[in-house]
Amino acid sequence: MWLSILLILFVLVLLIVIGLLSKALFIQVKKNEIYTQWIVDLQNKVDRVYTTMHDLDDRQMFSKDDEVGVVFQQMVELIDSINEKTTKE
Repeated sequence: MWLSILLILFVLVLLIVIGLLSKALFIQVKKNEIYTQWIVDLQNKVDRVYTTMHDLDDRQMFSKDDEVGVVFQQMVELIDSINEKTTKE
């Protein structure tokens, strides 16, 4: 008698734990989808900025060795770093 009650309680506890773990997994999958979309959006924006920067600098006015050129080069390096990190799969 006691054994069957314990078995029923054990099964109920297991079902509750499975339900909670399933809910937690569902939440994590949704977060992963949101973060993945955020990374794709960021990568697209970075690509547009990178293209615009190089279009503006087609005469290499910003690539010269002055303050603007240093900042421009740092921005190019930052964009390259972001591209490298967002395109790794």
